[in-house]
Amino acid sequence: MMKTVALDVECTDTVHQMKAKIGAIEGIDKRQQELFFAGLHLENDNMLADYNIMTNSSVDLYVTDGMQISVKIPSVGKTIKLNVKNSQSVADIKAEIEQKGGIPANEQILMSAGRQLDDNCMLSQCGLSNGQTLHAVVRPSDKLRVFVNVGGGRTINLDAKCWYTVADVKLMIEILEGLPASTQILMRTQSGGDVALKDTETLRSHHIKNNDVLAMHLGRTL
Repeated sequence: MMKTVALDVECTDTVHQMKAKIGAIEGIDKRQQELFFAGLHLENDNMLADYNIMTNSSVDLYVTDGMQISVKIPSVGKTIKLNVKNSQSVADIKAEIEQKGGIPANEQILMSAGRQLDDNCMLSQCGLSNGQTLHAVVRPSDKLRVFVNVGGGRTINLDAKCWYTVADVKLMIEILEGLPASTQILMRTQSGGDVALKDTETLRSHHIKNNDVLAMHLGRTL
């Protein structure tokens, strides 16, 4: 269905400002808008005057299904921004992460709001929105087995890498047990008593060895 919207603009307005006005009226995110005038694609930083857009000019708007998401990878201390489409699958996103971040797609676990995303799901089925942040946990290839006492007399085992951060381990526990990483406190018993592990430190820096046992408590994260 075709629709025409009247806008009050100045010739000195940028295309980006024009998109913001369209968004305010129509509720369309400016990053999903593509504007054309006389067959020319309008660039965000250019002014309307640059395209000789005047009073009563008609500009064509095309709404894309694209959005921008961020992927946080705690194990390497990196956040990647991706321009994606709702029609892409989670597997497609993993391939882009591999291309930009160098992490093999088959070693990635993507999580959104504490939920693991299935490779075969389309982004439109995952409930993702523009500007959302996903978390990527890197699955181990060479294994460092760590046991975690999660309470209630239960102990789980995790296969990790020595360069994994404590934050990575918490995300793995969240995937397995459904306990939000932000509420977990991981402790290690040393000669001087129990020591809380910091999220940003790696297992290597905490001298965690194969088959070590950690204790998990729920509370304020460090």
